[in-house]
Amino acid sequence: MIGVIGQMTSKEKPIELPGKPLLMVFGQVFPLEKRITTIGREMDNDLVLQNSLISRYHAEIRYEESEYAIYDLGSTGGTAVNGEKIKRHTLFSGDTILLAQDQVIFLLATASIEDQSGKETTTLS
Repeated sequence: MIGVIGQMTSKEKPIELPGKPLLMVFGQVFPLEKRITTIGREMDNDLVLQNSLISRYHAEIRYEESEYAIYDLGSTGGTAVNGEKIKRHTLFSGDTILLAQDQVIFLLATASIEDQSGKETTTLS
C-alpha cells in the first residue's frame, strides 16, 4: 500500500515490472510493484488518497499485454488522463492522471524524457 502520504506496504511479494513504472504523488515517488495497483480512499488499496472526493475504490493501473493502462472503477469524481475523462486509457511515461482533484504522474524510470522541442534531455534510472 502506498499510504496516506506514503508508506509502501503490500501483502504481495513485489515484482519488477518492465520499464520500472513509478507514480509521483504529492511530490513523492512510488514504484509500482504489482501487475494491478489499486487506488482509492479505503485503506486496503495500494495507493490510498485521503480526499473525500476520491471513491473508496477509484481506479486501477494494470500491466497487461506489454502496456500499462488505467481503469476508472465507476468513481463518483471521475478519472482523467492529460485532461480527458476516461474509463480506460493506455498510459505513457509523463502522463498526468487526475483522480477527482488529486494529480498523479505516471512515469517509466527507463523512459527518455523529451523537452517540448522533441529533443531528448534526460533518461531516468
